[in-house]
Amino acid sequence: MEYKIVTSQSASGLNSHITAMLNEGWKPKGSHQIRIDKDYNRVSGGVILERITTFEYSQTMIKK
Repeated sequence: MEYKIVTSQSASGLNSHITAMLNEGWKPKGSHQIRIDKDYNRVSGGVILERITTFEYSQTMIKK
């Protein structure tokens, strides 16, 4: 059995990877995962201008 963890910086990117792998005979194992990759505030002069959060999306895939 082959085992891969597919990752992307966007949900649509992960969906594209999964769709391509499904066409090659891979199957998802479990549900997808989302983790916070970066989470910080952009500050100028002691004032928070914006909060920046990026995510990493992943899915475990298997092929028998």
